[in-house]
Amino acid sequence: MKKIFITRKLIPLVSELLAADFEVYSHPDNAVLPREELIQAVRTYDGILSTMLDKIDREVLSQANPDLKVICNYAAGLDNIDVDFAKEKGVSVFNAPHAVTNPTADFTFAAFLSFLRKIAEAQTFVREGKWASWDPWLFLGEDLPGKTFGILGYGRIGKAVARRARGFDLNVIFSHYREIDPEIPGVKQVPFEEMLEQVDYLALHVPATEKTIGMIDYPTIQKMSKRPIIINMARGPVVKTDDLVRALEQNLLRGAVLDVTDPEPLPGNHPLCHMENCLVLPHIANSTIDCREATARETAANFKKGFNI
Repeated sequence: MKKIFITRKLIPLVSELLAADFEVYSHPDNAVLPREELIQAVRTYDGILSTMLDKIDREVLSQANPDLKVICNYAAGLDNIDVDFAKEKGVSVFNAPHAVTNPTADFTFAAFLSFLRKIAEAQTFVREGKWASWDPWLFLGEDLPGKTFGILGYGRIGKAVARRARGFDLNVIFSHYREIDPEIPGVKQVPFEEMLEQVDYLALHVPATEKTIGMIDYPTIQKMSKRPIIINMARGPVVKTDDLVRALEQNLLRGAVLDVTDPEPLPGNHPLCHMENCLVLPHIANSTIDCREATARETAANFKKGFNI
Protein backbone atom coordinates (compact mmCIF):
# COMPACT_ATOMS: atom_id res chain seq x y z
CA MET A 1 0.00 0.00 0.00
CA LYS A 2 1.06 3.57 -0.66
CA LYS A 3 2.26 5.48 2.40
CA ILE A 4 0.60 8.81 3.25
CA PHE A 5 1.97 11.30 5.76
CA ILE A 6 -0.29 13.89 7.42
CA THR A 7 1.73 16.91 8.47
CA ARG A 8 -0.45 18.02 11.38
CA LYS A 9 -2.95 16.56 13.84
CA LEU A 10 -6.35 16.77 12.15
CA ILE A 11 -9.79 15.40 12.96
CA PRO A 12 -9.82 11.56 13.24
CA LEU A 13 -12.05 11.23 10.18
CA VAL A 14 -9.10 12.16 7.93
CA SER A 15 -7.04 9.13 8.98
CA GLU A 16 -10.09 6.87 9.09
CA LEU A 17 -10.99 7.61 5.47
CA LEU A 18 -7.43 7.28 4.20
CA ALA A 19 -6.77 4.06 6.12
CA ALA A 20 -9.16 2.17 3.85
CA ASP A 21 -6.70 2.49 0.94
CA PHE A 22 -3.33 3.62 2.35
CA GLU A 23 -0.85 3.20 5.16
CA VAL A 24 -1.35 6.39 7.14
CA TYR A 25 1.23 8.15 9.28
CA SER A 26 0.67 11.44 11.05
CA HIS A 27 2.49 14.16 12.92
CA PRO A 28 1.03 13.75 16.43
CA ASP A 29 0.85 17.42 17.38
CA ASN A 30 -1.48 20.26 16.46
CA ALA A 31 1.47 22.38 15.37
CA VAL A 32 3.24 23.34 12.18
CA LEU A 33 5.64 20.61 11.07
CA PRO A 34 9.25 21.82 11.36
CA ARG A 35 10.83 22.35 7.96
CA GLU A 36 13.47 19.69 8.45
CA GLU A 37 10.73 17.16 9.24
CA LEU A 38 8.78 18.25 6.16
CA ILE A 39 11.86 17.62 4.04
CA GLN A 40 12.27 14.22 5.66
CA ALA A 41 8.62 13.45 4.87
CA VAL A 42 8.97 14.15 1.14
CA ARG A 43 12.05 11.93 1.16
CA THR A 44 10.10 9.06 2.73
CA TYR A 45 6.44 8.91 1.71
CA ASP A 46 4.39 8.34 -1.44
CA GLY A 47 1.88 11.04 -0.58
CA ILE A 48 1.76 14.13 1.64
CA LEU A 49 -1.36 15.60 3.21
CA SER A 50 -0.33 19.20 3.88
CA THR A 51 -1.97 22.20 5.48
CA MET A 52 -1.77 25.82 4.38
CA LEU A 53 1.18 26.55 6.69
CA ASP A 54 3.40 23.87 5.16
CA LYS A 55 5.63 25.69 2.67
CA ILE A 56 6.30 23.02 0.07
CA ASP A 57 8.53 25.11 -2.15
CA ARG A 58 11.21 24.26 -4.71
CA GLU A 59 13.79 23.59 -2.02
CA VAL A 60 11.56 21.04 -0.30
CA LEU A 61 10.36 19.40 -3.52
CA SER A 62 13.87 19.10 -4.93
CA GLN A 63 14.60 16.61 -2.12
CA ALA A 64 11.54 14.44 -2.71
CA ASN A 65 11.97 10.73 -3.28
CA PRO A 66 10.98 9.38 -6.73
CA ASP A 67 7.93 7.64 -5.26
CA LEU A 68 6.32 10.86 -4.05
CA LYS A 69 3.44 11.24 -6.49
CA VAL A 70 0.62 13.09 -4.71
CA ILE A 71 0.33 16.13 -2.44
CA CYS A 72 -3.12 17.02 -1.16
CA ASN A 73 -3.57 20.36 0.55
CA TYR A 74 -6.14 20.36 3.35
CA ALA A 75 -7.21 23.83 2.21
CA ALA A 76 -8.92 25.71 -0.60
CA GLY A 77 -5.77 27.48 -1.78
CA LEU A 78 -2.43 26.30 -3.11
CA ASP A 79 -0.25 29.36 -2.53
CA ASN A 80 1.91 27.38 -0.06
CA ILE A 81 2.98 24.87 -2.73
CA ASP A 82 5.16 25.37 -5.81
CA VAL A 83 2.67 23.68 -8.08
CA ASP A 84 4.64 24.23 -11.29
CA PHE A 85 7.81 22.67 -9.90
CA ALA A 86 5.80 19.79 -8.42
CA LYS A 87 4.43 19.11 -11.91
CA GLU A 88 7.98 19.09 -13.28
CA LYS A 89 8.81 16.49 -10.64
CA GLY A 90 5.84 14.35 -11.65
CA VAL A 91 3.89 15.14 -8.46
CA SER A 92 0.14 15.75 -8.69
CA VAL A 93 -1.13 18.51 -6.40
CA PHE A 94 -4.72 18.79 -5.21
CA ASN A 95 -6.64 21.25 -3.07
CA ALA A 96 -10.07 21.06 -1.44
CA PRO A 97 -11.97 24.17 -2.54
CA HIS A 98 -15.57 23.02 -2.29
CA ALA A 99 -15.97 22.48 1.45
CA VAL A 100 -14.97 26.00 2.45
CA THR A 101 -17.42 27.88 0.22
CA ASN A 102 -20.51 28.13 2.41
CA PRO A 103 -18.83 28.50 5.82
CA THR A 104 -16.59 31.26 4.46
CA ALA A 105 -19.51 33.07 2.87
CA ASP A 106 -21.54 32.74 6.08
CA PHE A 107 -18.64 34.02 8.15
CA THR A 108 -18.07 36.97 5.82
CA PHE A 109 -21.47 38.27 6.84
CA ALA A 110 -21.23 37.12 10.45
CA ALA A 111 -18.03 39.10 11.01
CA PHE A 112 -19.16 42.03 8.88
CA LEU A 113 -22.50 42.39 10.69
CA SER A 114 -20.87 41.95 14.08
CA PHE A 115 -18.55 44.83 13.27
CA LEU A 116 -21.23 46.98 11.63
CA ARG A 117 -23.64 46.60 14.55
CA LYS A 118 -20.91 46.77 17.24
CA ILE A 119 -21.93 43.46 18.80
CA ALA A 120 -18.63 42.70 20.55
CA GLU A 121 -18.47 46.18 22.07
CA ALA A 122 -22.07 45.93 23.22
CA GLN A 123 -21.42 42.58 24.90
CA THR A 124 -18.39 44.01 26.71
CA PHE A 125 -20.50 47.02 27.74
CA VAL A 126 -23.07 44.72 29.37
CA ARG A 127 -20.48 42.47 31.02
CA GLU A 128 -18.76 45.48 32.56
CA GLY A 129 -22.02 46.56 34.20
CA LYS A 130 -22.38 49.77 32.18
CA TRP A 131 -25.90 49.07 30.90
CA ALA A 132 -28.05 51.45 32.92
CA SER A 133 -31.06 51.98 30.61
CA TRP A 134 -32.16 52.14 27.00
CA ASP A 135 -30.22 54.86 25.18
CA PRO A 136 -31.08 56.15 21.68
CA TRP A 137 -27.40 56.98 21.09
CA LEU A 138 -26.04 53.63 22.17
CA PHE A 139 -23.92 51.64 19.66
CA LEU A 140 -25.37 53.12 16.49
CA GLY A 141 -24.67 51.01 13.40
CA GLU A 142 -25.80 51.14 9.77
CA ASP A 143 -28.73 49.76 7.75
CA LEU A 144 -27.86 47.61 4.75
CA PRO A 145 -30.72 47.87 2.20
CA GLY A 146 -29.83 50.06 -0.74
CA LYS A 147 -26.12 50.24 0.05
CA THR A 148 -23.56 48.99 -2.47
CA PHE A 149 -21.63 45.83 -1.64
CA GLY A 150 -18.60 45.13 -3.81
CA ILE A 151 -16.90 41.77 -4.23
CA LEU A 152 -13.36 41.50 -5.51
CA GLY A 153 -12.99 38.01 -6.92
CA TYR A 154 -16.06 36.17 -8.16
CA GLY A 155 -15.24 32.50 -7.78
CA ARG A 156 -17.17 29.99 -5.68
CA ILE A 157 -16.91 32.02 -2.49
CA GLY A 158 -17.51 35.35 -4.20
CA LYS A 159 -20.73 34.03 -5.72
CA ALA A 160 -21.86 32.56 -2.40
CA VAL A 161 -21.24 35.93 -0.74
CA ALA A 162 -23.20 37.65 -3.51
CA ARG A 163 -26.22 35.42 -2.87
CA ARG A 164 -26.15 36.32 0.81
CA ALA A 165 -25.67 40.01 0.07
CA ARG A 166 -28.74 40.05 -2.16
CA GLY A 167 -30.68 38.54 0.72
CA PHE A 168 -29.89 41.69 2.71
CA ASP A 169 -31.25 43.87 -0.13
CA LEU A 170 -27.80 45.20 -0.95
CA ASN A 171 -26.85 46.40 -4.40
CA VAL A 172 -24.15 43.91 -5.37
CA ILE A 173 -21.35 44.55 -7.85
CA PHE A 174 -18.19 42.60 -8.47
CA SER A 175 -14.87 42.88 -10.23
CA HIS A 176 -13.15 39.85 -11.71
CA TYR A 177 -10.04 39.30 -13.81
CA ARG A 178 -12.16 38.30 -16.82
CA GLU A 179 -15.71 38.70 -18.07
CA ILE A 180 -17.98 36.27 -16.31
CA ASP A 181 -21.71 35.57 -16.02
CA PRO A 182 -23.00 36.98 -12.68
CA GLU A 183 -25.51 34.08 -12.53
CA ILE A 184 -27.40 35.80 -9.69
CA PRO A 185 -30.24 38.24 -10.45
CA GLY A 186 -29.45 41.81 -9.48
CA VAL A 187 -25.66 41.29 -9.46
CA LYS A 188 -23.50 42.98 -12.08
CA GLN A 189 -19.86 43.07 -13.07
CA VAL A 190 -18.04 46.39 -13.23
CA PRO A 191 -14.42 47.42 -13.87
CA PHE A 192 -12.18 47.50 -10.80
CA GLU A 193 -11.75 51.28 -10.81
CA GLU A 194 -15.50 51.81 -11.11
CA MET A 195 -16.17 49.45 -8.22
CA LEU A 196 -13.79 51.40 -5.99
CA GLU A 197 -15.81 54.56 -6.56
CA GLN A 198 -19.19 52.94 -5.82
CA VAL A 199 -18.78 50.63 -2.85
CA ASP A 200 -20.02 51.19 0.70
CA TYR A 201 -18.55 47.80 1.60
CA LEU A 202 -15.84 45.82 -0.17
CA ALA A 203 -15.30 42.08 0.39
CA LEU A 204 -12.07 40.50 -0.82
CA HIS A 205 -12.25 36.93 -2.11
CA VAL A 206 -9.23 36.54 -4.41
CA PRO A 207 -6.36 34.05 -4.17
CA ALA A 208 -2.86 35.28 -3.36
CA THR A 209 -1.10 35.62 -6.72
CA GLU A 210 1.46 37.95 -8.24
CA LYS A 211 -1.42 40.10 -9.54
CA THR A 212 -3.42 40.25 -6.31
CA ILE A 213 -0.73 40.59 -3.64
CA GLY A 214 -0.68 44.20 -2.47
CA MET A 215 -3.48 45.31 -4.78
CA ILE A 216 -5.31 47.01 -1.91
CA ASP A 217 -2.79 49.71 -1.06
CA TYR A 218 -2.91 53.37 -0.06
CA PRO A 219 -3.39 54.76 -3.61
CA THR A 220 -6.18 52.24 -4.22
CA ILE A 221 -7.91 53.15 -0.97
CA GLN A 222 -7.71 56.85 -1.88
CA LYS A 223 -9.93 56.08 -4.88
CA MET A 224 -12.69 54.70 -2.63
CA SER A 225 -14.77 57.85 -2.46
CA LYS A 226 -17.42 56.49 -0.06
CA ARG A 227 -14.94 55.49 2.67
CA PRO A 228 -16.08 51.87 2.67
CA ILE A 229 -15.61 49.08 5.15
CA ILE A 230 -13.12 46.53 3.81
CA ILE A 231 -13.68 42.86 4.59
CA ASN A 232 -10.70 40.58 3.94
CA MET A 233 -11.51 36.87 3.92
CA ALA A 234 -8.98 36.09 1.18
CA ARG A 235 -5.27 36.19 2.06
CA GLY A 236 -3.49 38.72 4.23
CA PRO A 237 -0.95 39.92 1.62
CA VAL A 238 -3.75 41.08 -0.72
CA VAL A 239 -3.85 44.16 1.53
CA LYS A 240 -0.74 46.19 2.32
CA THR A 241 -0.85 46.26 6.09
CA ASP A 242 1.01 49.52 6.67
CA ASP A 243 -1.15 51.26 4.07
CA LEU A 244 -4.29 49.94 5.76
CA VAL A 245 -3.15 51.29 9.13
CA ARG A 246 -2.47 54.67 7.54
CA ALA A 247 -5.86 54.75 5.82
CA LEU A 248 -7.73 53.84 9.02
CA GLU A 249 -5.82 56.46 10.99
CA GLN A 250 -6.69 59.10 8.39
CA ASN A 251 -10.35 58.08 8.29
CA LEU A 252 -10.16 57.15 4.60
CA LEU A 253 -12.08 53.99 5.52
CA ARG A 254 -14.95 53.55 7.95
CA GLY A 255 -13.46 50.29 9.06
CA ALA A 256 -11.81 46.97 8.28
CA VAL A 257 -12.82 43.40 9.10
CA LEU A 258 -9.87 41.04 8.82
CA ASP A 259 -9.91 37.28 9.17
CA VAL A 260 -6.51 37.13 7.46
CA THR A 261 -3.55 39.43 7.99
CA ASP A 262 0.01 40.09 6.89
CA PRO A 263 1.91 38.99 8.87
CA GLU A 264 -0.15 36.10 10.18
CA PRO A 265 -0.64 35.69 13.02
CA LEU A 266 -0.74 39.40 13.76
CA PRO A 267 1.07 40.26 17.02
CA GLY A 268 -1.25 41.38 19.80
CA ASN A 269 0.59 44.70 20.07
CA HIS A 270 0.06 45.55 16.39
CA PRO A 271 -1.82 48.84 15.79
CA LEU A 272 -4.64 47.06 13.92
CA CYS A 273 -5.45 45.04 17.03
CA HIS A 274 -6.17 48.19 19.02
CA MET A 275 -8.10 50.34 16.56
CA GLU A 276 -11.80 50.82 17.24
CA ASN A 277 -12.46 50.84 13.50
CA CYS A 278 -10.81 47.45 12.90
CA LEU A 279 -11.91 43.92 13.78
CA VAL A 280 -9.12 41.32 13.64
CA LEU A 281 -10.02 37.62 13.83
CA PRO A 282 -7.72 34.54 13.92
CA HIS A 283 -8.37 33.06 10.45
CA ILE A 284 -11.52 31.15 11.38
CA ALA A 285 -13.83 31.76 8.41
CA ASN A 286 -14.12 28.05 7.59
CA SER A 287 -13.95 26.82 11.17
CA THR A 288 -16.99 24.58 11.35
CA ILE A 289 -17.02 20.86 12.10
CA ASP A 290 -19.06 20.34 8.93
CA CYS A 291 -16.35 22.02 6.87
CA ARG A 292 -13.56 20.02 8.49
CA GLU A 293 -15.40 16.77 7.80
CA ALA A 294 -16.24 17.73 4.21
CA THR A 295 -12.61 18.71 3.63
CA ALA A 296 -11.53 15.32 4.97
CA ARG A 297 -13.80 13.55 2.47
CA GLU A 298 -12.67 15.75 -0.40
CA THR A 299 -9.02 15.19 0.49
CA ALA A 300 -9.43 11.42 0.73
CA ALA A 301 -11.10 11.43 -2.68
CA ASN A 302 -8.21 13.48 -4.05
CA PHE A 303 -5.68 10.89 -2.90
CA LYS A 304 -7.64 8.12 -4.55
CA LYS A 305 -7.79 10.16 -7.76
CA GLY A 306 -4.09 10.94 -7.59
CA PHE A 307 -3.14 7.30 -7.19
CA ASN A 308 -5.81 6.06 -9.64
CA ILE A 309 -7.59 3.97 -7.04
